[in-house]
Amino acid sequence: MNLQTAELKVRTSEGSENCIKIKKASTKREREAIYKLRYRVYVEEMGKTPMLSANHKEKKIVDAVDDQSVLLYAQLGAEVIGTIRVTVGNMGAFPTELQQVFKMKQFDDFLQGTANQKHSLSTKMMVISKYRSSQAAYLLLSKAYEVFRDEGVQFIFGGCSPYLVPLYERLGFRRLGYNFIERGFGLIIPLFLITEDIKHLQTVRSPFLRVAKQRKNSPDAAKWFLEEFPQSTKVVNTQLTTKEQLWAYVQGELRGQSISILKGLMEEEAMQVLHMGTIFHCQEGDTIINTGEVTKELYILLSGKVTVLSNGVASEKVPGQCFGRAGLIQAQVQKNDVSATTESEVMVISQQAFEKFYRSNPTIGIKVLQNLTSCKG
Repeated sequence: MNLQTAELKVRTSEGSENCIKIKKASTKREREAIYKLRYRVYVEEMGKTPMLSANHKEKKIVDAVDDQSVLLYAQLGAEVIGTIRVTVGNMGAFPTELQQVFKMKQFDDFLQGTANQKHSLSTKMMVISKYRSSQAAYLLLSKAYEVFRDEGVQFIFGGCSPYLVPLYERLGFRRLGYNFIERGFGLIIPLFLITEDIKHLQTVRSPFLRVAKQRKNSPDAAKWFLEEFPQSTKVVNTQLTTKEQLWAYVQGELRGQSISILKGLMEEEAMQVLHMGTIFHCQEGDTIINTGEVTKELYILLSGKVTVLSNGVASEKVPGQCFGRAGLIQAQVQKNDVSATTESEVMVISQQAFEKFYRSNPTIGIKVLQNLTSCKG
């Protein structure tokens, strides 16, 4: 496997110039550093303690899939600051639950007629908090894309928390329109990327496009997908929706209700605020927030109902209300469980998106924060 080192010059908080390098873990020492980084991010930073693969004594996270995967990591100086796991194999190489989550059987039906029938999975992607605003995540994902293309795979599967969806849709990933619950991680949105879909990569201005153009590409997989999964066209893609289109969609979901954090804003201002967000669909019973989670986002109910469970007492939120402890300014430890009572549409706004918006629109940002004082639980 040809794996060239990728580099990007960044300026650290101390002002010195360094290079982020993306490397393949080829030694036990490198892999152990990655396992410990996972623990640092997932358990110590994000509070995801119920994970079956977490070794709390040795402070590392490792599972059986690691043995059959390529582990990439981002290094800045002597410090490992991020990582991603790349797994390639036939359908039988993946656990049954993953086959079901990503509907691999349906994708396998298409692959039976191709030269390469391998499936691929991109997981365990993370960057330590200090460098989350750098290009480390994009470098890791871009190098993973190169590895997948070297392997000749047609589809890359993955999953993320709702607030991370814009990052992946910017790269060219799509959603299948449903979610699943992973122990220790909560609500996860399944994603996949059609590696040879040049048209879609161009439309979303994916950083993968440069690499894709250097290789042979066929539209067959993209055409098959749209025929096989017509429901995917109903998903609101953050990269393909204008603020006016998103506003019209949200108004249709609210059916006359108003959003509490938009109180006092002009319509144009409200459009700008909502355009920061990502909309995802929840099935009845989906757990959206778990007690003890450390989150950096804000959730707004657009349609349906969610139940907030606080000290054994349940209360319901209705469309237009926000729920959970708002983490737009700083990370929050969630104190209540929140789950969908009915099929629901939810918008999530990440702290990173809000901070970027606030720098350009401080007056609007202040109004939003003032309105948030009424949002509890």
